[in-house]
Amino acid sequence: MHHKKQEEEAFWAKQKSRIELFYHYNYIGINSFTYTKTHKLPTGTYVIEGYVNDNPQLSFNANADPNTNFEGEGGESAELSEMVKPQYAAQTKSVSQILKEKKKSEPSK
Repeated sequence: MHHKKQEEEAFWAKQKSRIELFYHYNYIGINSFTYTKTHKLPTGTYVIEGYVNDNPQLSFNANADPNTNFEGEGGESAELSEMVKPQYAAQTKSVSQILKEKKKSEPSK
């Protein structure tokens, strides 16, 4: 039973790092994250709720499928959506796209 709990904690930790990468990359002025709730929907989707910059008005809920991880799905407050970088206003980059770009820009060893 203990192993299952560890797996779940590792899953949430990974999703949180993906959420932070997504918002830092696609949005302006993101400094900190506060997570308020994690739960699983009857559909099996995991949801992480929280807000940024110590401001509950800048809230988000991020959806993570248990098989694919968080990519950018979910919702956010109108105040937070106003912070999206102009170049991503029409379409934010998914976490996989961001990671692919980062890999490309790293000097090869």
